[in-house]
Amino acid sequence: MAIRFGSAMPNLYSARDPRATGRFCPSCGNPLTVSGAAYCRNCGAPVTPVIWFKTNLEWNPWLALFVSILPGAGQVYKGYLFQGLAWLVLVAVSYTAQPLGVILHLLCAANAALSGAIDSRPLQLRRTSVRQLFGSK
Repeated sequence: MAIRFGSAMPNLYSARDPRATGRFCPSCGNPLTVSGAAYCRNCGAPVTPVIWFKTNLEWNPWLALFVSILPGAGQVYKGYLFQGLAWLVLVAVSYTAQPLGVILHLLCAANAALSGAIDSRPLQLRRTSVRQLFGSK
């Protein structure tokens, strides 16, 4: 006699049934009927994580990254003198404890290039639409 493990019942939900995917649009709240959907069929909003960058910056992120060869110079280029000096001291002291110095130097360069360049507006729009969906204030 053979012993079976697991359920003999087939999956009751088809691949196009929202109960099968368990995913909902973050903008409009409608269920996503296709399991690998990148955009909502109803409103067209992206449903995969997307990072939006600002286009109207007063500084160049690539230049801020490049000048961060000297720790803190990217922050000084952006106008944050105290933050740049703090990064310079922190990275210089941490270079005595390798590999911490290299890691902090890379974090300093990433901070110079990306802080202020990532647009949080799409996240705020998504939060307000979810709040409106559930009626909270």
